[in-house]
Amino acid sequence: MPMYHSEQRQLAAARKKRPDPLVTLHPETAKRLNLIEGEWVKVTTPQGSIRMRLNVSDTVDMRMADTDHGWWFPEREQADPSLFGVFESNANLLCPDGSEFCSPEIGSWPHTALLCRVEKA
Repeated sequence: MPMYHSEQRQLAAARKKRPDPLVTLHPETAKRLNLIEGEWVKVTTPQGSIRMRLNVSDTVDMRMADTDHGWWFPEREQADPSLFGVFESNANLLCPDGSEFCSPEIGSWPHTALLCRVEKA
């Protein structure tokens, strides 16, 4: 992993290894959804949608989509409305953050297992 959380996206060597945010689907899932490796896709939950490039791998279960997190684009405009593209591909936008979703037992929000839809962008 060339990045750590949202850090090091501005480093040329790290971006060379991982130039785009990825969502990984199982090959059979991608085929069923008529999605092709390398194309831009939209990942959507009830909270919002993001754009990511499709990675296809049998390392994920056919029922799962594994998204990179913490994405922003240091090469983009810093000022509003772009803010380094932070709202385009950041998986945090898919997670609920309302107080009603916060677990009193662990004091955190669900962010590792959410229902989503993946489709052509």
